Amino acid sequence: MLYKRPYDKDFSVVCMDESPKQLIEEARESLPIKPGQEARVDYEYIRHGVVNIFMANEPLMGKRMVEITEFKTKKDWAGFIKKISDDQYPDAKRITLVMDNFKTHDPSALYETFEPEEAKRLWDRLEFVFIPQTWKLAEYGRDRAACFKWTMFKQTHFNRGASERRS
Repeated sequence: MLYKRPYDKDFSVVCMDESPKQLIEEARESLPIKPGQEARVDYEYIRHGVVNIFMANEPLMGKRMVEITEFKTKKDWAGFIKKISDDQYPDAKRITLVMDNFKTHDPSALYETFEPEEAKRLWDRLEFVFIPQTWKLAEYGRDRAACFKWTMFKQTHFNRGASERRS
């Protein structure tokens, strides 16, 4: 199993994903908080476009890499993969990249972005492992369930404490 491999600097396992993020600015300054009041934030905002955030991490070493790009194209992805390979793991014999099966995560992107010799050099160092979409859904569901359980715990525990104090 991939995640049970012991750490080996020559054969790194790196998880990679990306996420678009909207850049926004508050249209009006929030009102200062007063004792006994919730924060007051206006719902209006000024949109400043969207960026893409590429993220990679090596779980066994706690190593992380983030890059922000203006777009999320195959060429942007290929450039990020090259940085992982050449900047983060220059001495590794092989890098296993674990990622979702998104349309830009295609090895052909290496050949569309780089000269054939460079694309082949990168290709030979990389092993692509595509996770099923259901894994992401399971992860999302697990996170949502954990959030729900914590919310229920807080409501039950703290509300009970508050009502007991009022008695």
